[in-house]
Amino acid sequence: LEGETRYVDAVVFDSLGREVEEDLPIEFSASDPSRIWVHEDGAVTGLRFGPVEVIATLGDLEARLLVDVESSDPAYLLPSATSVEMSWLDEVDFGAIPFNENDRMLGAPVIWHSADARIATVDADGTVKGVTNGETQILATSGEARVEFDVRVVSPPVSFIEVTDAPI
Repeated sequence: LEGETRYVDAVVFDSLGREVEEDLPIEFSASDPSRIWVHEDGAVTGLRFGPVEVIATLGDLEARLLVDVESSDPAYLLPSATSVEMSWLDEVDFGAIPFNENDRMLGAPVIWHSADARIATVDADGTVKGVTNGETQILATSGEARVEFDVRVVSPPVSFIEVTDAPI
């Protein structure tokens, strides 16, 4: 991902195909330094999405590893549900997980908004609270990605009836 750091390693073999145990001065570089930053110890940080090669060099020898830096921009949000009916006494936790265009889950923040806070409100963590009877939408956004949840708020169910003396 853009901004993510991973490590690569290079293994050296002799002419008989045996791994060389000696610590040799391998140099790492990038075929396009605008896409990844390569540190001398093999740490690779994605800078801009797209394919790029990490190059390991030892004298005249060279090995390449293709790295595809993925976008860290959310392409879509996976919702926990798309609609809910709740009473104005209830709280419902909605979830929306951001994914990039390669279906990789991201840790990008999700911003929540109620289309009509007179009917239902939503907290920063996606907890929806019914306020009064009606219908509204809850919107979750992350970057350019967005998803809407339909919310219908109804009166709480009747649980019992009581008979009392009428005032005179």
